[in-house]
Amino acid sequence: MRILIAEDCPVTRRYLLALVQKWGHEVILTKDGGEAYEVLMRETDISMAILDWEMPEMVGPEICEALQKSGRVVYSILLTGREDAADIAYALNKGASDYVCKPCNPIVLRARVDAGIRLVDMQEEMARMQKLESLGRLSAGLAHEINTPLQYIFTNLGFLEESFADLARVLEAATACIECDPSQITQSIESLRESAEAADLQFLTGEIPGAIAQTLSGVREVSAIVDTMRGFSDLGDGVAKPADVNRAIEEASTLAFLEWKTNGAVEFDLAADLPNSVCSHANLFQALVHLLTNASHAVESACRDREGHTGRIQVSSKDCGELIEIAIDDNGTGMAADVRSRIFDPFFTTKEVGSGKGQGLCYVRRVATECGGSIDVESQVGVGTTFRLRVPRQAA
Repeated sequence: MRILIAEDCPVTRRYLLALVQKWGHEVILTKDGGEAYEVLMRETDISMAILDWEMPEMVGPEICEALQKSGRVVYSILLTGREDAADIAYALNKGASDYVCKPCNPIVLRARVDAGIRLVDMQEEMARMQKLESLGRLSAGLAHEINTPLQYIFTNLGFLEESFADLARVLEAATACIECDPSQITQSIESLRESAEAADLQFLTGEIPGAIAQTLSGVREVSAIVDTMRGFSDLGDGVAKPADVNRAIEEASTLAFLEWKTNGAVEFDLAADLPNSVCSHANLFQALVHLLTNASHAVESACRDREGHTGRIQVSSKDCGELIEIAIDDNGTGMAADVRSRIFDPFFTTKEVGSGKGQGLCYVRRVATECGGSIDVESQVGVGTTFRLRVPRQAA
């Protein structure tokens, strides 16, 4: 694991470096709080930081608080000479994950680091599990969505098979008519006429083009669903491919449609000619699936709780200069202020036990912050919720 160490004392800094490297970790050293914060915001693969409490530029608790407000998830261990309970509580409330009192006992420090690694690994595993859980939840709906076009593809192919058999008999009679002896031409023509009447050529010529067009449309529909699923199930190859924002919205909507299609109307207002975003296409796609799925659940709850309520979800995109904004607005149940303030916290969920892990919105915020964007929410109980996800645009 890559671990950042922020310590202004050279002797302590070298001591910590030797310890952590001995435990098999890659270390990034910084000399003050300001530098530490900049590195943590820039290098998003650093999952743990060992921070001195007292440093120039920014003190340890300030770094923890700033990271928490930005949505950057880092397991932060504070090194402090303060042992007063009020000071420790203050640091933990600011966002510190753990603390070690100075002078550092290497056994205690290693135990704290190992505990942090276990928690980081667990959060990453939870994110993967939630992704698989979402796939499982949507699989039944996807099977239905694929089955519908497959049914009329199968029906049309059966019709085309029978039609071809009829046409083959007509062609066989026509060939016999062409090749027959002139003395038998009258009999051959009559046989051709009977075959044509039996096949009902007027009906076939009217119906076959439509059956072919509908079959091709069904194949394209199945292909689109399969492509969408491939994008969702892809764990990524480690290469950040710039996101086509509108395409990501359309793909995510194809998948999330299974959640909200029975709950009301959905409206799209997507800006034309949007530039790509530096955000990974796969990550943005998955973040949008989470947001659209949450919106569908909120609308479903509102429709269930309020008789006659008509659900609505509006999805829009627009170019805001250096950022591209994606807004998802619903008229679902809405959220109270105390819930709204915690929705991005890891493991926080308002869903029933077993139906949510509290990682979805945490993942969305991580996607936004790691690419230099942001996400905010406006919500009112009984009115609805609006999420605004902003991601940096790719340079021209």
